[in-house]
Amino acid sequence: MRAKVEQQQRELKAMEAELQESEVKTQTEAAALNKAQAQLANERAVLVAEKATLEQEAAALIQRTRQFEARQGQFKQQMQELLASA
Repeated sequence: MRAKVEQQQRELKAMEAELQESEVKTQTEAAALNKAQAQLANERAVLVAEKATLEQEAAALIQRTRQFEARQGQFKQQMQELLASA
C-alpha cells in the first residue's frame, strides 16, 4: 500500500513538473507573440508616418507644378505679345 502511495506521489510530482514546464512554455510563447505584435504596431506607425510624408511631398510637388504651369502660361502670353508687337 505504501509503495502504491509513493508511486502516486511520484506520478503527481511528474505531472506537476510537466504542468510547470507547460506554463513556462505558454508564457514564453505569449511573450514572443506580444513582442511580435508590438513590432507590427511599430511598423504600422512608421508606415503611417511615411505615408503622411509622401502625401505632403506629393502636395508640394502638385503646387510647384501648378506654379510652373502658370509661369509657363504667362511666358507664352508675353511671347505672343512680343511677337504681335514686332
